[in-house]
Amino acid sequence: MKDRDKTILIAIRSSQEAAREAIKAWKRAERGKPVEEPVNRLYFTDEATLFKTLSTKRRELLKFLRSTGSLSMKRLSEQLGRDYKNVHSDIKLLTRLGLVDFDKESKVFVPWDRIALEIALAA
Repeated sequence: MKDRDKTILIAIRSSQEAAREAIKAWKRAERGKPVEEPVNRLYFTDEATLFKTLSTKRRELLKFLRSTGSLSMKRLSEQLGRDYKNVHSDIKLLTRLGLVDFDKESKVFVPWDRIALEIALAA
C-alpha cells in the first residue's frame, strides 16, 4: 500500500475563521469522526503577507529542495546559485512555518509531497 500524500494547505483566513475551523475540528474529533484532509494547514490573514512570505525565490527553493532531497544549506545555496546568507534566512523562516525540516545529519528537506494553495475569489 502506498503512503498517503503529505499535503499542507496554505490559505487566507481571518483569526475568527481559523478559530471557528479549529472548534469545528475539535467537535468532529469528539464525535469520533475522521479528520478532514488535508490535516496540516497554514493560514495567512491576507494575500499580501502570503505572497511576501512565500516569495518566488522561496517557492523555487521549496520546489528544488523537494526534487533533490536533503541537502546542506551550503550545498543548497551553491546549487541554487544564491548567496548563503539569503538561503539561510529563507530556510530559517520556512522552518518556523513548518515547510522545511532538518534530518539527523542537519540537512534540510521538504517534508511535503504537495503544498495546496487556496485563495478565495469572493468574500
